Amino acid sequence: MDAVSIIEVTLGSILAAALYDWLSITRCAAFYTDFDYRYFPLSKMRIATLVLVAAAFLFAFLSINPANPPMLPLVLAGVALAIHGVVGQVDLSAQRRTGYRTPLNYGEREG
Repeated sequence: MDAVSIIEVTLGSILAAALYDWLSITRCAAFYTDFDYRYFPLSKMRIATLVLVAAAFLFAFLSINPANPPMLPLVLAGVALAIHGVVGQVDLSAQRRTGYRTPLNYGEREG
């Protein structure tokens, strides 16, 4: 692999990890209708797992061998995604507990 391909794969892995985080966590937050979810600021643990997911994606993309594709990079990427999902859910639940709640709008009531 040449240097340009490695840079492209690195940037693609970072972009894929960030896109996965944004889509998965905001989609999970959409199922909670009792509070208003705010994506930022990210917790330190979630940033660490984002780096882990990006590194797993990078390892998976760099170790591709079409003649004999290994399973280890896919397993590591799956484990990284599972860890990130658990940390994202904990982050979501912590935000739900501590605040950012908006009052429910029942419209104009009489009486």
